[in-house]
Amino acid sequence: MKNRKTVADNFALFEHHDADICAVNETWLAPEIKNYEFVPREYVVLRKDRLGGRRAAGGVLLAIRPHLQPRRLQHLEGDAEVVWASVRAGRLLLLVGSAYRRPNADQEYNSALLRSLECAARQQHNYDGVLLMGDFNLDIKWDIEPPVVGVQPAEAFIDAFAEMSFAQFVKTATRTTNTSAKIIDLLLCDVPALVVEAHVVPGTSDHEAVVAKLAVSVQKPISAPTRVPNFQRANWPLLSQVLEQRLECVSREEGVITAWEMWKKILKSYSILLKNLSPRRKSAAKVPFEASIFEIDGRTVTSAQEITEKFSEVFQSNFARAQTFPYVRRNAHATSTTAQFRGLQLAPAHVQFLLQRIKTAAPGCDGITAPLLKNCAASLSSSLCHIFQRSISSGEIPADWKTAAVTPLYKDGSKEDVQNYRPISVTSLVGKVMERILRDQLTEFLEAKDIFPASQHGFRARRSCTTLLTGLFDAWTAILDERSGSHVHAILLDLSKAFDRVPHGRLLSKLQHYGVGGDVLRWLECFLTGRTQHVKYGGVCSAPVEVLSGVVQGSVLGPLLFNVFIADLPKDISSGFEQYADDTTLWRVVTTPEDADALQNDLDRVYIWCENNGMLLNQRKSYAMDITRARAPLYFEYTVNRAPIEYVNKQRLLGVQISSDLRWDVHTDAVRAKAARVLSFAARNLRGCTQRVKRVAYLFLIKPILTFGLPAWHPTTQANTTKLERVQRRALRFIHGRRPPPLQEAKIMPIQMHLNYTDLNFFKKSEGGAIDFNHRARIIERRQLRGDANERHQRLQPPPVRSVFGQRAFSFRVVQPWNDLPPELKECTVAEFPSLCKKHLWKVNSD
Repeated sequence: MKNRKTVADNFALFEHHDADICAVNETWLAPEIKNYEFVPREYVVLRKDRLGGRRAAGGVLLAIRPHLQPRRLQHLEGDAEVVWASVRAGRLLLLVGSAYRRPNADQEYNSALLRSLECAARQQHNYDGVLLMGDFNLDIKWDIEPPVVGVQPAEAFIDAFAEMSFAQFVKTATRTTNTSAKIIDLLLCDVPALVVEAHVVPGTSDHEAVVAKLAVSVQKPISAPTRVPNFQRANWPLLSQVLEQRLECVSREEGVITAWEMWKKILKSYSILLKNLSPRRKSAAKVPFEASIFEIDGRTVTSAQEITEKFSEVFQSNFARAQTFPYVRRNAHATSTTAQFRGLQLAPAHVQFLLQRIKTAAPGCDGITAPLLKNCAASLSSSLCHIFQRSISSGEIPADWKTAAVTPLYKDGSKEDVQNYRPISVTSLVGKVMERILRDQLTEFLEAKDIFPASQHGFRARRSCTTLLTGLFDAWTAILDERSGSHVHAILLDLSKAFDRVPHGRLLSKLQHYGVGGDVLRWLECFLTGRTQHVKYGGVCSAPVEVLSGVVQGSVLGPLLFNVFIADLPKDISSGFEQYADDTTLWRVVTTPEDADALQNDLDRVYIWCENNGMLLNQRKSYAMDITRARAPLYFEYTVNRAPIEYVNKQRLLGVQISSDLRWDVHTDAVRAKAARVLSFAARNLRGCTQRVKRVAYLFLIKPILTFGLPAWHPTTQANTTKLERVQRRALRFIHGRRPPPLQEAKIMPIQMHLNYTDLNFFKKSEGGAIDFNHRARIIERRQLRGDANERHQRLQPPPVRSVFGQRAFSFRVVQPWNDLPPELKECTVAEFPSLCKKHLWKVNSD
């Protein structure tokens, strides 16, 4: 695996021999290299890299087809360079190993490998056969019977092989030089009848490869190729004309269910014709995850059906059991009076507009594809508008719109644990159009009534993670700068499975309280209840289960409904409170025990709200931080249901690492490390590609890592900026070679210039209303001085600060660059600003 050519040769070797079990020695892999970079995805890879050296070396792995149900046995490996695994081949349970012994290995190294063999020997009776493969570099003449043993440790290994009753099947030299030909790559088995044949074939290194055939009958699952129609060959104008005529009967049908079934039948009849178009490509079915094995109840499972059912069981367990949560009548509020949202405004032209903007996505359970909806939008809009109108007026929703195919999406932790995946629902594309119409009009109604608190930044127009973090960090910096000994206590709360646990009854009662009623409320009740979902994995589906609670993750309405549900959480909170959907941060300046008591009281209010609303506040995943510049920390105990919350010195919030001193060294190191890993990945896999391809890889894979969250955080120090510049210089060499052009010629801004550009662009968007952020909360217009008489714009005055630390806040550092901008940049539109600002900064930089 030393270079790209070796990797390509290995892929060819795997594909040519179509092996079920592959043992590879001297892999020369580093931990950051992903399995799918050097082994086809359809294999489960069990590897052991040699760590601790100055460069990658050694290393062993086993690549095994998942239908053999591989299970790694690390307790047999110890410190040796060996990987052991059990596999089930037909009715046989086999123990297989891949081992490497480096040349001239010392006694400690040899002893570790021999101890591993002893451990395997003690477990040998539990298996129907043992198969050991690898490069042992032993001085043994295997082409003579009995084998002739040379210098040590050959005799010790021969004894170990004899102890396990191994027979050696390689009889041809596997490494040939100008002076010698040796058999050093071995295939050992304790059941000779198991090995039908073994022969040497050309390898991909200075060793030949060994191919063996076992006397085992195994039924390999067949992956049907995926056939993708070439939709560009379709005669869309003719199809639209025919559909418009055929669908006229739908508009005369009053029942929404009948109308939908009629509409779907007509569409699917023409979908069959589209599927028969000449295919654009055919490809083997994809393996859904890199690791196709899972640990379930202490067992290694590779059966797609069993894995699918387990995913379904786990996702179903996230639902809150049906309960009647008493509705707590809030104090009189403007939201509970006059304005009502009771019906939808529907028009064929708007339906057509939304159909034409459907993104290419997987079809739902109804099988209606995105290309058909987009290209025939004009002929479909009238009939769909009729169906939508009948649905909203009758409060009925077709079952196809309430059925979801759930795809497990990996979150974090072990990939072999089904608990570490979240459900993402694939629903009907037509149903999503209806959801989008309702979402847009309902959002406008709720925003006009000011239902959502100012603290909520998630799933809201003109708000984002960046708006939340920028305002929060700016406020904290100002507090710590004003008084260096100040302490801000922040509690980062975790609401477990919040989206899946929303009680439908409580959500509907809140919607009614906020003025949603009539047809819309009845439709939403139907939308939330009576839903079913099934998990789709590895080409198989689980049995359908009822969705008992929650808002659908992957739906259009889900995020809005969750925001409605959680809107009353901060109502009685007196401390600082910030939300991004369910990510909640509670904070307060703490000087005395009374301040800590006030923060604890607010935490108790959050806990009580969760209890009353079916949420689970997870104390084990909630953390407290003492954010301060003081030398001595100030700790008070905070509890959730009498269980203390752990204090941490650093914690990730919405993708940004916060340190307790509010400096950015830790986050800069994390960003640099992640960007460097992705850059290394791109360099390994795009070697030989054009500069254009490499530049696109940098702009879309690496640069977003470096710039995510700006301007909320800032490298602040030259040392941190230098760390990011090193990654950028590596990226330039990756794109242009050893002698990259100047940055301006490469059209890549220097890090410091990009930081200024990000600050200015964020400020301009705030100034122009493109984002909802109070950018002038601490900034004021300077009183006009004598030299300002000819200026068209009043210069801004930064907030007062007491230290260099305070100057690092966004509200301080953006003022001078903004004042230095020419008037035409300040007066241009938000859309024009980015390109004009870049030209200005390059001009200033070159001067």
